[in-house]
Amino acid sequence: MFGITTKGEVITLVQWKPGVNRASWELPPGGIGRVPAGTSQEEILAKTKEFYLRETGYSGGDWTLVGTVDIETGKYRGASFDDHGLPAYLYLATGLVQKAEARKPNPNEIMETLLVPLQDFQSVIDSGRFLETSAVACALLALRKLEQNVPTIATSTGVELAFVHEDARRTIREYNAPGFSIQFFEVKASDVPLGKHAHAKSETFTILKGSGFVLTCPVDKAGNPTGEIKKKTLGAGSVVHVEPFMAHTFYLVPGSQMHNYSSKPFDQNDFIPTPFLV
Repeated sequence: MFGITTKGEVITLVQWKPGVNRASWELPPGGIGRVPAGTSQEEILAKTKEFYLRETGYSGGDWTLVGTVDIETGKYRGASFDDHGLPAYLYLATGLVQKAEARKPNPNEIMETLLVPLQDFQSVIDSGRFLETSAVACALLALRKLEQNVPTIATSTGVELAFVHEDARRTIREYNAPGFSIQFFEVKASDVPLGKHAHAKSETFTILKGSGFVLTCPVDKAGNPTGEIKKKTLGAGSVVHVEPFMAHTFYLVPGSQMHNYSSKPFDQNDFIPTPFLV
C-alpha cells in the first residue's frame, strides 16, 4: 500500500526483522492473506482498506489498483498451481486522513511509523534500506501512476484550489502543501505564451482540455541554453514532465485547461527567465 496523506506525506513503516537481523524500511501492509477464488475486486479492496486502517489508523481518500505480484513463492502448500505463493494486490491511495491510532506493536515487535514528504520519497528508494520486495514494486508502480495521472492528488485530497491570479493570458488557481503544490490553468489567449522560464524543481503538466504545443530546452542556472530546443504537440491527456533547469513555454488554444503538479511548494524566487524560448 502506497498511501499519501492530505498533507502530501507517504506513510512508511520501519520494523525490525529477526529473519535478516536488521531493520527494514517498507510500506505498511494491507495484506489480507489468501484470497478465495471468485472474490471480487470490490471485496478485496474493502478488506484491504479495513486492514490498512487497523494497521496505520489512516483511511478515506481515493484508491487505485496499480498492479499485483506473487509473494511467498518459496513456501510449499500443495501440488496445485494455486497452492504456490500468494498474490499481493498493490494499491495507491491518495488523500488519506488519520481516523484512529495505529496498531500498537506486539511484545515481540519493534516498529515505528514514519511520514515521508512525497517529493523526498525517491531518496527513500535510493537509501539502500527500502528493500522489501513487494514494497519496492508497489512504490515504483505508484510513483509511475502519479506521473501519469497528476490530477488524482488534487481531486482526492478534497482541497480547494484557491484563486491566485488572472490576466489576459490565463486564470490560475493553486494549492500549496508542505511537500508539493498544485496549479490549475485556464487559457484565454493563444498568441501569448505561458512560461518562458525554468525552475530548480520538477513539474508535471497534464492537458485536461484543449490543444497546442510546448517548447522545452535545458538551461544553466543563469537561464542560458545548454541544449537544443524541442517542440511537442499537445492534446487532451498529454503529459509533460519538466526536469529541474528545463525551460518551458506553452502555446495553448483559448479555453484549454492545464493541471500542474510541482515537486515543491510555490516559491516566487524560484524563477529563471528564459526569454529566448518563444
